[in-house]
Amino acid sequence: MRTKFLIYIILAFCTNVMQGTADYMSELEDPPTVYESVQMAMINPPAVEILHLSYSNLNNFPDEILACVNLKELVLNSNRIGELPNSIMVFTKLEVLEIKGNRLRHLPERISELTELKVLLLNGNQLSSLPKSFGKLTKLEKLNLTSNKIRKLPGSVSKLVSLRYLYLFNNQLTGLPSDIGKLDKLEELYLNNNAIKNLPPSISGLQSLRKLKVSKNQLSSLPKKIGSLKNLTHIEASDNRIKSIPSSISTLDSLILLDLTNNSLSSFPQSIKEIKNLRRLKLSRNEFVLFPKANLLLPELVELDLSQNMLIKFNTDKIACPKLQKLWLDKNRLTVIQESIGTLSELTHMNVSNNLLPDLPLNFKYLYALQKLQLKDNMLRYLPGDFANLRALRYLDLSENKIAVAGSQLGNTPYLTKLILSGNPIIEISQEMYLLTTLQDLVLFNTRLAPDMLKDLREKMPNTNVVF
Repeated sequence: MRTKFLIYIILAFCTNVMQGTADYMSELEDPPTVYESVQMAMINPPAVEILHLSYSNLNNFPDEILACVNLKELVLNSNRIGELPNSIMVFTKLEVLEIKGNRLRHLPERISELTELKVLLLNGNQLSSLPKSFGKLTKLEKLNLTSNKIRKLPGSVSKLVSLRYLYLFNNQLTGLPSDIGKLDKLEELYLNNNAIKNLPPSISGLQSLRKLKVSKNQLSSLPKKIGSLKNLTHIEASDNRIKSIPSSISTLDSLILLDLTNNSLSSFPQSIKEIKNLRRLKLSRNEFVLFPKANLLLPELVELDLSQNMLIKFNTDKIACPKLQKLWLDKNRLTVIQESIGTLSELTHMNVSNNLLPDLPLNFKYLYALQKLQLKDNMLRYLPGDFANLRALRYLDLSENKIAVAGSQLGNTPYLTKLILSGNPIIEISQEMYLLTTLQDLVLFNTRLAPDMLKDLREKMPNTNVVF
């Protein structure tokens, strides 16, 4: 018994060694030759596996290459080919077909007989439809039809069971097949810049989907069961007509980017506040008037964009966003920013320009990491005491406010390199201004400073580019 066991061990060892040797030898083999002209390919057509004919000034499909019956990869990008022959089906071993940037208006029905095809790139043509039999390409993993004129997809698309990447942006689609959800291996679905009015409920079946891009369509809502897409990391739905967000979105624990820029949201969706791993939230150009007073608890959030709404107050009681680095509140109607803003200790960039703020909260001084602060076009008369605690500050824009004394409360900002004070009724320069030894640019267009004061300023700050 022991002898048989030893023989088994020895045989298994030898098998592994032989397999390892075979793998090593296969790595040493020369890769297949890439043929880059029809002439070279015609020397021995059956030997050709890879043929690249991009930028070859081809007006028609080169029929000669049909003799290359063992072709696995065919690249015909950036030519002027207007039609593919039905005889293309002779390439029974073809795995990659690229015909980007040509003039194709339709595909031959028999393209569906290329059953080994894994990659099909047809972006930048003039296709308006796909063959009904397209679903026979069951090994297809990547399909790019970007920048064509496709109005409707055939129902057979849902039979592309191996498909992982589907790119359809810049077409004329008004909808998707009702059973699109059968593509359960699909990881990326890009539908930007079409005319899609709704996404079918079956989209909840795309259990492998990671990225959904539907910007620049005519959507009024997202699917109610979008929360079923547990692997979703990116939703980009800007430039639509979305008025509400389904509550199920709160269960998308993998979601890191949610872009709803330029929609018709009038109230901050409560469900968003429960997406615990969200890092980037873009809600610019909606119709928000009030920010929720209830606590904002997004522990992984890094960027929050609420610019170009109609917000009157940013008055959340508690902002539990300890990792927030960038906050955009510009072009609203803000008159108040709550003291809770001071808890954002990791904030590096903040834009509150074009609002109606008469002052800043005292807790502003706790924004120790702040490097860039934009406060242009508000109603500020002065900066709060201890503003100079913002010792990391490098860029400060205070233009178009009501400040009369330049430089006040800035004396201890040791890294400030650019200060913009244009459009203020400045009549005096604070002595603190001369402590800004790292200042490289000081912009003072359209103030009330006398010419001799400006000249004196230049003399006292010789290392600063003073512009007025």
